[in-house]
Amino acid sequence: MMLAAHSVELFLKGAIVSRDPTVAKIHRIDQLAETYIGLFPEPEFVFDIPFQSEYPGFSEEDVVILKKEEPTPSVQFRYPVKSQGVEWQGIHGFEAQGFLELIAELSESFSRIGGRI
Repeated sequence: MMLAAHSVELFLKGAIVSRDPTVAKIHRIDQLAETYIGLFPEPEFVFDIPFQSEYPGFSEEDVVILKKEEPTPSVQFRYPVKSQGVEWQGIHGFEAQGFLELIAELSESFSRIGGRI
């Protein structure tokens, strides 16, 4: 999962830099996704960007607070616990078949979009 999340991060960074080399270093996939969508609004560059958190029912103020506590996916999936052995908060799950499908979709999207950048 860490490698898949990191591949999404790096793909977004590469695409973003191809259109705007001045973009500051960002590691959060949700922020990268927002920047990518702004720079690549054309339909041929659209894809389902995974590894973003959702906060249904939370106020904007609460979302800002929650995001400050949330680790980047590549860090969370690399380490089973955060510092000093404390478990990551939240509900986490993994279903192999669904993840395999996600990887196949990402591969197709990376190939399709990468050929147009």
